[in-house]
Amino acid sequence: MFYIKLAFNNLKQSFRQFAPFFLVSVTTFIFSNITLLIMISPTAESMGTGAYALGLAYIVLTLFSAVLCLYSYNFLLKQRYQEFGLYNILGMNKGQITWLSTLELIIIYLVTIVLGSLFSAVLSNISYLIFAKLVQYDKLNFSINPVAFIVTIFLFAAIFLFLEFVNIVRIRRTSGLNLFGNQNQGEREPRGNIILALVSLAAIGYGYYLSVTSGDLSALVGITRFFQAIIAVIFGTYLFYISFITWYLKFRRKNKRYFYKPEHFVNTSQMIFRMKQNAVGLANITLLAIMAFVTVFSTVALYGNNENLVRMQYPKNSLVEIRDVIDRQDAQTILAEDVIAPLQEGQGTFSKPFQQYLMTSFAIPYDKSQDTVSLNQEFVSQAITAMALNNVGNLLVVTQDDFRALGNDLPVLSQNQVAFHDYNQQQRSPYHFKNLDWFGTNYDNVYQIKSIKNMQEMSSAVPTGLLVVADDHQLEEMRSTYNQFTDYPSTYDYVALADLNKEEQQILEEKSQQNNGVLTVYEEGEAEGGVAFFSTDSNFRDEAMKMTGGFLFTGFLLGIAFLLGAALIIYYKQLSEGTQDKQAYKILQEVGMSLKQVKKTINSQILLVFFLPLFISVVHFIFALPILKKLLLLFGVQGDQFMYTVSILTVLGIFIIYFIIYRLTSRTYYRIIER
Repeated sequence: MFYIKLAFNNLKQSFRQFAPFFLVSVTTFIFSNITLLIMISPTAESMGTGAYALGLAYIVLTLFSAVLCLYSYNFLLKQRYQEFGLYNILGMNKGQITWLSTLELIIIYLVTIVLGSLFSAVLSNISYLIFAKLVQYDKLNFSINPVAFIVTIFLFAAIFLFLEFVNIVRIRRTSGLNLFGNQNQGEREPRGNIILALVSLAAIGYGYYLSVTSGDLSALVGITRFFQAIIAVIFGTYLFYISFITWYLKFRRKNKRYFYKPEHFVNTSQMIFRMKQNAVGLANITLLAIMAFVTVFSTVALYGNNENLVRMQYPKNSLVEIRDVIDRQDAQTILAEDVIAPLQEGQGTFSKPFQQYLMTSFAIPYDKSQDTVSLNQEFVSQAITAMALNNVGNLLVVTQDDFRALGNDLPVLSQNQVAFHDYNQQQRSPYHFKNLDWFGTNYDNVYQIKSIKNMQEMSSAVPTGLLVVADDHQLEEMRSTYNQFTDYPSTYDYVALADLNKEEQQILEEKSQQNNGVLTVYEEGEAEGGVAFFSTDSNFRDEAMKMTGGFLFTGFLLGIAFLLGAALIIYYKQLSEGTQDKQAYKILQEVGMSLKQVKKTINSQILLVFFLPLFISVVHFIFALPILKKLLLLFGVQGDQFMYTVSILTVLGIFIIYFIIYRLTSRTYYRIIER
C-alpha cells in the first residue's frame, strides 16, 4: 500500500515530467483505436483497395506507437535517474525502486486505456464522417465495435510490458552511484571526420542524382530507383548530422575572427560539444518531416487526380470492351447482339451511335537515342522477361479510319506509313522515331500526333505510345508477323464508347450482374475464349474515390503521426537543451555577458537546431519530386502544374504545423533558461 501511495504521489508531484509520456501514450492509443474502428466498419469493407491502405496505416501506426512510447519512456527514465539514486541512498534497494516504477507504469497504462477509449469513442465518429466524406460513402451506419477496443488494449498492454522490461533492465544494470549521477553525465566532444563528411554529401548527392535523372525512365525502373535513393539519402542524412556538421563547426572554430565573438563562441562551442547527442535526434526529425511531406503529397495528389483519371479512361460516360476477338466483323457482331439489341429491346428504339475502334498492342524496344525502332525475333522472345527494364515500351495500334472516325485529324497514310503519339507527353522529351523496322518490313513515321480525342488515354508502368497504320490489312500483317516469334500472342480488342442515359446504363449493368459481372462470354476468341465488359464513368469514379479516399485518410493519419514523432523529439530536445544550457548561460552572465547577448545567442542556437531539419527535409523533398512524379504515373497522376501545386501546398501546410510545434516547445526551453 505504501508503494501505491508513493507511486500516486510521484505522478502528482512530478506531473510535468510524466506529462509528455502520458500524452504520447494516450494520443497513440487514440490514433490506433480510431484506425482500427474505421478499418472494421462497413464502409471499409466495401471500399476494396482503399481498405488495404487502412490496414497498412494500422501496421505502421502500431510500430510507430511502440517506437514513440519507447523513446518517450527512455527520456523519462533518464530524467528520473537522480530521483531513483536518492531513493537508493535513503535505503530502498533496486528491487523496491523497480517495483515503484512498475506501479507508476501500471497506473499510467490504466489511465491511458480509460482516457484513450473515451476520446477515441468520441473522436471516431468525427473521423468516420471525414472518412465517409472522402470516399463519398452515403450510408452513415458507423457503430462502436468493442473488438477494436479489446485489440488496442491488448496491443498497448504488450507495448507497456516491453517498457517494463526496459525499466527493469535499466535499473538493475546501473549502480546506485550511477543512478544518482547518470542524469548529468556529459558527452565527449565528437570527432569531425572529413572523410565521413564527404561520404555524407556523396550519399545524399547520389540519392538526388537517382531522382533527378529518372525523368525518362519507366515507372517500374523508377520503383527500384526510389528505394535506392531512399537508402542513400537516409544513410547520407545521418552521416551529415553526425560527421559533416561537426567537421564544419570545428572548421569554423579555427577561424579566430569568427569564433572569438560572444554569440559565435558560445553557439559553436555548445554545438560541437553536444553534436554527438543532437545528431541522431536532428536526423530523426529530418526524416520524419520528409516522410510527412512524401506521404501527404502522394495521397493528396492521388485523391485530387480522380477527375482527371476518369476523363482519361472515359471520353464518353459508357464504355464497352470486347477482348480477344478474331477480327472487326466478329467484334461488331458481339456489339450488335449483346449491347445494341438489349438496349433496343429495353428502350423500344435505340439510335445513339457508338464510337468504335479495333486495337492491338505489342511490346517494342524503347530507346530515345535511336531514330529507328527495330523489332526482331531475339527482342520479342525476351521482351516479356525484360518488362522490368527500361528498354521496353508498350505500343497500341489502330487504323487511320478508326482514328479519324473518333474525331481526330490525320494526314492520309499510304501503305508502309505510320503516325505516332507518345502518351508520356509530360516528359521533357517525348519519343520521336523516324522509322519502324518490323521484322524486316520498313515503315516511315510521317506524322507525330500531339493530342488525341475520344480514346482512352493510357498511363502505364512502362512507356506507352499509339501507332496509327493505314488499314486493317496492314494491322493484321504486323500482328501475324509478331505472333510468329512470341509465346505471348497479340490479340485484338474492340472498344465502343457512347453517352448513355441512366436507363440505358441500367439495362447493360443488369445484364452484366446476371452474367457474373460481364456482358457475355464467347468461345471464338484466339485466347481460348474472351469476354465483353460494360462500365460507366460514375462507377469508375466511385471505385476511384473509395481507393484514393482511403489512401488520403491514411496519408493524413500517417502524416500527423510522423509530425507527432517530430514534435516529441523537438520537445525533449528543448527540454534537455534547456536543462543543460541553464547553468552555462548563468556562468556566462556572471563573467560579463549581457542578458541581451544571452538571448541573442539562445535564439541563434534554437533557430539553427530546430529549423535546420525542416530546411534539409524541404530540400530532400524538392529533389524527390521527379521520382515521385514518375511513381505516381502508375496511378494515372499526370500534369506538372497540378503536382507542383500540391507539393507547394504540402510544404506550406507542414511548415505551418512545424512552426506551431516549434513555438509551443520553445517556451519550455526559455522557461527553463530564465527560471
